[in-house]
Amino acid sequence: MKTLVRNTAVIVALGALIVSALPVVAMAASSTAPSYSLITTQSYGDIKRVPVSDNSNVGWVAYVLDGNTHKYIVNLNGAPYGARKTILTNQAVPYGWAFTTYDGKTQNILNLNGAPIGSIDSVLDSSPIPSGWVVIARNNGIKSIKKVS
Repeated sequence: MKTLVRNTAVIVALGALIVSALPVVAMAASSTAPSYSLITTQSYGDIKRVPVSDNSNVGWVAYVLDGNTHKYIVNLNGAPYGARKTILTNQAVPYGWAFTTYDGKTQNILNLNGAPIGSIDSVLDSSPIPSGWVVIARNNGIKSIKKVS
């Protein structure tokens, strides 16, 4: 009798496992990819694919194109001081980020937010700098800046 009860319990457990896996199998068999709007990521460094025309993601910038219709964007919100990212040219960057290099297709950016007073960094001479930073030197299109307040 114990064996019958134990075997019945195993069969019931296996049946429940199979039934619970059915939605996963159905999703895996689907040929339609989820819409980009279903991806809800909010942390620094998160990436998502959006239409090229979508500029609604504040603090996110494009770093690579996916054909002519889509782009991949990266979340810069919450980045630590000194974080660096390579992004596509002609991207507006959030306040406190500065341009460090440019090669015609991409540009490298640096987060100056959260820097301790006395920090020194180098950015492109044409790059805006946030308040609290001053230019201490210029050389060959690069300016050295220092956090003073």
